[in-house]
Amino acid sequence: MKKVHDINISEQDKQEIITSMPHDFPYISSYSEIDKYPGRTAPWHWHDSLEIFYVKSGCIEYNTPKGKTIFTKGQAGIVNSNVLHKTLSLDENRNTVLLLHMFRPEFIGGKNGNIIDKKYVYPFVHTIEIELLQFTSKKHSKLITTIKNSFDLHEDDFSYPIQLRSVLSDIWIQILELSETKELLLNSPSKHYPDDKLKSMMVFIHENYCVKISISDIANAAYISERECYRTFKNSLNLTPLEYLLNYRIQRACHKIQNTQESLTDIGFSCGFSSSSYFGKVFKEYTKYSPQAYRSLWQDNDSK
Repeated sequence: MKKVHDINISEQDKQEIITSMPHDFPYISSYSEIDKYPGRTAPWHWHDSLEIFYVKSGCIEYNTPKGKTIFTKGQAGIVNSNVLHKTLSLDENRNTVLLLHMFRPEFIGGKNGNIIDKKYVYPFVHTIEIELLQFTSKKHSKLITTIKNSFDLHEDDFSYPIQLRSVLSDIWIQILELSETKELLLNSPSKHYPDDKLKSMMVFIHENYCVKISISDIANAAYISERECYRTFKNSLNLTPLEYLLNYRIQRACHKIQNTQESLTDIGFSCGFSSSSYFGKVFKEYTKYSPQAYRSLWQDNDSK
């Protein structure tokens, strides 16, 4: 199980890059220490892999376009394929740890179009209303126990790949048998198309955050009006386009401060801030630390 402290974004389609996921075994597990992420958050992103997780410790907030969901220690959940989401640690003790299964749908569904895929996987993955499901101890104790125990499998065991697919299939069956899942599958549209306009605008911001850009520039990336651009961001992310841009600039600045030795002035300019004083002001508003204090905090943590 790989420890992760950040996410990487593809330069091509701006999905999260799921490192070390081979084509012939499209699965990885992660020990995700959210409080070590820049800003204690994994910013808005998406991936075609399904994400099943268990909260080992702490408290975490998952955000999707439909809203916020708080998960505490001992709870579990699933994020559907291609769903925009972000996470934020809410733990005062800075000890939020997630155990994650990340796998593409074909890992349990097999080849596209076969009976298992068509009947048991495709309908779930392509249901509009299924973005994020929460499993709590009172309602889903058996499912949570299965998810928690699934992380105890040993990768060195001879039969590990078969054991893993077996336990993930068991988890999948339990999820499909939940009454709330059945209701969503029956009453929701049968196809789920990601918000391509929003993602196109997000990709534009990710590619151009280091220079001055306007709402008009962002809207043009999706061939829509400024008003529709504003409405799309507010309805999906509860942020204005410029608020999202500023959030992303701060996220990239946090990453550079934490992981490079670039000067703070150079980092500010490279992340699109017009002056070092403005960079310091906005950075402190978002992180509660000055850029120098933030660097010192992470250097101290890394040296321990």
